[in-house]
Amino acid sequence: IKEYVAAVKGITDSYEIVRTIHDKLIKDVDYARKSNGQPEDALWAHSVAGVFDGNKAVVCEGYAKTLQYVLNELGIENIYMTGRADGGAHAWNGVKVNGEWLYIDATWDDAGDSAVKDIGLLYSYFLIPASLFTKSHKVNTPSKIPAMSESSEYTFYARYSCDFTKIKSVDEARTQLVAAGKSVPGQYIYALVTANTQGYLSQANGGLGVGIKTTDGNSVFFIDATKYKVKFPAVKIQLSETEMEIDRKKKKK
Repeated sequence: IKEYVAAVKGITDSYEIVRTIHDKLIKDVDYARKSNGQPEDALWAHSVAGVFDGNKAVVCEGYAKTLQYVLNELGIENIYMTGRADGGAHAWNGVKVNGEWLYIDATWDDAGDSAVKDIGLLYSYFLIPASLFTKSHKVNTPSKIPAMSESSEYTFYARYSCDFTKIKSVDEARTQLVAAGKSVPGQYIYALVTANTQGYLSQANGGLGVGIKTTDGNSVFFIDATKYKVKFPAVKIQLSETEMEIDRKKKKK
């Protein structure tokens, strides 16, 4: 617990706290499976023990109970939920962020170590609008839950990366890529597109790499943010009528 609390030291925004804990949990553990590939049925995999006792592996209950436990320690209001998802028993959380209740499913956001290494973390079920989340999830317990928010403001793609679903030109796509490159946490820009706007993004970026389908039928493409970050920021430049040439690669003598 001390490690998780230390990970959010100095962070005051509830969204940032939840995102940081979500990310750390996914990076720390794997989905627990038996030797035959089926989900682990041992008790430790269904509780916080699977995260903290050295196994570093849990099933959905372990993800959701750990998220609840840590957020309780941090004073962030949340709910542990169980129900059905894609026809099977499942567990996830509701979290209160800046006064609004949103769903979060850390289990389904964990695509495994190889995916995290190749394309970064996924946020497909992270604080998305309730109507999208409930397309695949049905709550059974608790019997009464708060009114869940329909806001898309808190989805990772809208808040930190690029929502390309409304762009109308290649130039707009270029502008958003540059803006995102300066602000996204981590290496990747998560570019959310529709079938109609994907072409604009592809032209602006000189092609697209790996993409995934989102819960609302759109797609997210993972783009290297480093190519859009400013590597040589200017503090102050003053120009006169005299011609000036700047060589950024030339070292000072």
